[in-house]
Amino acid sequence: MVEIIPRSKARPPWWINAILITALVFLAAAIGGKIVLRIAVDNISREIEDTKQRIVDLKTSANEELETRLLGYQAQLRNFNKIFSQRYLISKALDLMENTIHPEVIYSDFLVDATEGRIQATGITKSYGAIGEQLLVFNNDARIKRVETSNYSRDKDGWISFRLILDFYQTVINK
Repeated sequence: MVEIIPRSKARPPWWINAILITALVFLAAAIGGKIVLRIAVDNISREIEDTKQRIVDLKTSANEELETRLLGYQAQLRNFNKIFSQRYLISKALDLMENTIHPEVIYSDFLVDATEGRIQATGITKSYGAIGEQLLVFNNDARIKRVETSNYSRDKDGWISFRLILDFYQTVINK
């Protein structure tokens, strides 16, 4: 049978068209993104190869010697940093010695071991009484953990020499 009145075709709802358009936009973005990323990866790969080639070209004997010297300087800086961090004991110990040394005792030959918190020194004086007074001062100081003396000797001029060891508390060292 022939239709006399033509019917209009049924149109899909508007939201289906919106989903279709959105899907096409995402598809185009994904394809474009893949192309852009592939180009970027190729460029970065080329730059990596160029950099590797430049590194190989720069590896001359002078540059290797310079690199060795720089590594040595780096190790020296690390060691200097360790020494610099240990300056606390030295400065505090010297402050302590400045404030508590007996006027009749002369100290020399300081040996500081910051890791142990220990100072060794050689002292000389004219009397054993000055040594005793000096030991009393050190023993009554709250910063000093242990005081030890040894190697007493008297020379022909009457000077008494001795060795002094001071051990400090860790709280003094680490502050």
